[in-house]
This record gives sequence, structure tokens and C-alpha cells, in this order.
Amino acid sequence: MAVLAVVAAWRIDVSALGERIADCRWEFLLAACVANAASAVLKAVTWRGLLAGIDGMHGRLRRLDLVSPLLVGALVNSGLPGRVGEVAKVVLARRRIDRRGGEASVGQVAGSIAAEHLVSTLAWAVVAVALVLAVPAPGAIQIVTIASAAGCLLLTGIAARIAPPARRPAGRLGRPARVVAECWGAVHQGLRALRRPRAAVSVSAVALGQWAAQWAAIMLVLHATGLAHVGPAAGGLVLVTLTLAHAVPLAPGGMGTFQIAAMLPLTAAYGVDPAVALAFGVLLQISETAVSVGLGLLFLARENLAQLSTGLPAGSGSRRMALRNAMRSSTVLRASRPGRM
Repeated sequence: MAVLAVVAAWRIDVSALGERIADCRWEFLLAACVANAASAVLKAVTWRGLLAGIDGMHGRLRRLDLVSPLLVGALVNSGLPGRVGEVAKVVLARRRIDRRGGEASVGQVAGSIAAEHLVSTLAWAVVAVALVLAVPAPGAIQIVTIASAAGCLLLTGIAARIAPPARRPAGRLGRPARVVAECWGAVHQGLRALRRPRAAVSVSAVALGQWAAQWAAIMLVLHATGLAHVGPAAGGLVLVTLTLAHAVPLAPGGMGTFQIAAMLPLTAAYGVDPAVALAFGVLLQISETAVSVGLGLLFLARENLAQLSTGLPAGSGSRRMALRNAMRSSTVLRASRPGRM
């Protein structure tokens, strides 16, 4: 329905749209799926690098341990609005940590995801700000990109320098305040760990690699739809607008908003026909969703669904409380969310 609304808004010839999708070069689309899968793995490695910096971990996690929680969370986000998949990431990551003999609370794991969002956004900001200032981008995109980058830089600086307060409110506000403080503390610890040059270079390089892989996926889909002539700068602008659009998840998988964000720079800055631009947006989302759903289901099959909540402390009461804490933590995660998985 959302795609039909886009068709109506742009007055797109549906038959031309169908022909463009049918005539796409599927080998490039398959390669784009591989690039998106690589981006997901690099994102998981970035997350692991920041989670390893919190107290109680002591290098317990292996480099690829968080690929499964990340992709299962992406699968849930593909089917449900509001980034509910962040809760699945927290629960499954805690199960993996327990298996490795580490110690991390729900709030700490959620905070590590928020820290990864901040680091990934900073990596994105370096590329995005340079791009929107160097190529002909609409003024609104320039303003929002620069404002987003500045806001993320400010938030990251505050989180890295200021530790959470030691004293917590008592009474009914005590539990949610403790979860928020744990999230904040994990963000603080993960970012402070990047003061070590080796850790900073490693995490930053992987985060930049994640965005480079997404950029490559966009370029491959541009080739698949016969739009290679618009060049890498256009692919970069699509990455910028898609990331900004995904910061506010309005529909499952971003249906509708994804296509608009993909079309906007192509039609506004490069004069691409709306039907061709929409075909590109549809195929690009297919390449991303195929990774989230296909690999997400594969990893989900490896997880014991009947024991999903047992990644939390033993006892039904404590499990319910920990799940409630995870839901509270997800509010923090949604606020820090820049990426698409």
C-alpha cells in the first residue's frame, strides 16, 4: 500500500515501473545482497568492540558472536514498526555473553548497542557531511545532515566524558532509573575504551567499512537498474537520505519512506525518471530485506525460541522484570538509532 501511495504521489506509470523491475540485471542485485550481508557483519563486529569495553566482559566475546543477535533483531525490525527488534538483540546478546562466561546486565547490553549507534553515526557523518557539501544536494538534505552530524558529535562527547550519577532515585522510579543509568554507563564505558589508539582505530575502521559496504550495495543496485551513469556521488546521497529516513521508523521495514528517500536525490539532483527511481528503490529494499529476512531466519532457527526469555535471569518473575527492563532500554536505543539494521 505504501508503494502504491508513492506511485500515486509521483504519478508514475505502473507498467513502466514493472518493466524496469523485470529488466533489472539480477547478478548485480545478488551482489548487492552480498554487500548488505557484509555490512551487517561489520556492524556486529563494531558492536562487539564496544561491548567488550564494559565492566565484566574481559574479552569474553569472540569477534562474530553478535552477528546472530544483530540479524535476528533486523528480522524483527523488518516485520514490526518501532524498532522492536532492539529488544531481541538485547536478549540474544545476553544469552551469548552468559555462554562465554561474561557478565552484563540488560541495561549494559542496551547501552552497548546505543554506543554502536553513536559510533556508526559518527562514521556516517564524516562521509555524509563531506558529500553533501561537495555535490549538488538539495538544501534541506544539507541542513538535516549537518545538524544530525553535529547533534551526534555533541551527544557522543557528553556520553564519553560524563559518567552516570552514582546515586539512583528510590521508590517507583528506582528501577527504570537504574536501567537508564546502566545504559548510560555502558555507553560511557564503551566510548571511553576508545581512548586506546588500537581500539579506536580498529572500531572506527570497521564502522567506516560498514557504510562503505552499504554504499557499494547501492551502487550495485544502480547498475542493476541501468543507473550507473549517475555515479558514486549519487549513491552516496541515497545513503545519506536513507539513513536520515530510517532514524524515524514509521512503518515495518520502512516501507514507503524507504522508496521516497531512495528516489529523492535521484529525481531532484540528477533528473532521473520517477518510475526508474522507484524501481531502484524497490529493488534496493529487496536487496536489504533479503539479507534481514533470509539470514535472520537462518540464525533464528539456531536460537531456541522457546527459551528466548531465558537469556535473562532465572525465575519467571525476574525474567518478566528483565524483559520489562529490556523494553525500557529499547526507548534509549530508538532515540540513538541511525542505521538500518
